[in-house]
Amino acid sequence: MEKIKEKNNNKKIFWWVFFSIMTIIICYMFVVVYFFYISPYNIAAKLFVWPFNSEENIGEFYSDATVQIDYTYKDSQTKEDITVSAVGINVRENGVLIAIYDNFRDCDENTNLFISANNGKNYMGKLLYGDLNFNLAVIKCENLENVNEEIKLPYVNIANVSKILTANKLFISSSPKSEVKSWTGALSSRDEIFFDTVVSLSDGFIGVDLIMENCYIFNFDKSYSFENITAYFTGGAVLDSYGNLLGFAYGNYLLNDNEIVGYSLIPVQNASLFVDKALDAYYNQSSFKNELIENTFGLDKIEVDCHFSVSETESGNVTSFYKDGTWIPYLDSMIKFNSCDMNGGFYLLEDLVYNDNVILEKENVISKVKIGDITYLINTKIDLMNTFYSANEGQEIVLYYHSMKNQDD
Repeated sequence: MEKIKEKNNNKKIFWWVFFSIMTIIICYMFVVVYFFYISPYNIAAKLFVWPFNSEENIGEFYSDATVQIDYTYKDSQTKEDITVSAVGINVRENGVLIAIYDNFRDCDENTNLFISANNGKNYMGKLLYGDLNFNLAVIKCENLENVNEEIKLPYVNIANVSKILTANKLFISSSPKSEVKSWTGALSSRDEIFFDTVVSLSDGFIGVDLIMENCYIFNFDKSYSFENITAYFTGGAVLDSYGNLLGFAYGNYLLNDNEIVGYSLIPVQNASLFVDKALDAYYNQSSFKNELIENTFGLDKIEVDCHFSVSETESGNVTSFYKDGTWIPYLDSMIKFNSCDMNGGFYLLEDLVYNDNVILEKENVISKVKIGDITYLINTKIDLMNTFYSANEGQEIVLYYHSMKNQDD
């Protein structure tokens, strides 16, 4: 009798364990079905609950969140209509796009943007905010005229720096209309400086149009050739294996002999500083503005060095540099800043004005910023912009600076 009881107990234990395991599996499959079919918008959740996807499937997910953005503007010099086509990627379920701002410098919040999503639907777009320091723009999808339905698009998360540094596999997604929609690659280096294409004007001057700092360099898998990629890929979104948007591809990374060794990745984590603020303003039927950012016109030491190394005249003497569509002469104080032994700082080309008051005159170099009880060291432009975005309304801001006119603190 005791043996029979023991066998019965073992059977009970077996069936309890079996049904427990089956219950867990069934619940798990319900979760998978929910995120894949009932609520198929959060790509990060999809990849988390079902981490057995192939690279092809992951690339397809990212393609679903990627859109093509088109708009037309009139060239101020030639008076011709120019059509711009750019890549954007969705970071909110209701259609909030991040894109490279350099593509949208010629439009404003009233410009009609036309958005082609990979689900076959088309939307209007509105530029909510753009920051050329980080080269990132925020765009909101809106329904076309006479269309009244809820906007729902697959979306990815904005990654932080740690996600970029730990990414061992990259997925690069182009716009839906490209012949190829996604590729794979890997990071090869970090903390690079990227020069945009040099601008050459009729007066003979040569200058740098755009300088990006804290970029990363990545390479495609060996199975892809540069010839097959370049035509479709520039501006594509770069993501990791977990539904995180790391940044955007921006041009070739070249060695001195012009050999292509990789592509520059502009990190996107700084968009978190203004996405929600731009959205709040949009829902309140206003525009987000940061007066400190808008009125801070200058260069950090990295940028100054870049301009000095590239700017030329017909005689070979450096006299001026190109910035934001104009030529600016080098001042003696700027030359001093370039040659001084300061490791960093931000040189003001114009007076810093806030609430119609001059806070700090031009030709001074901001070295530290104190917000509340915390003092931040300013080595680069990125350091300064981060502190200005992090300041809340009503907080006291103290600027520490060096004068380049007389070299006094």
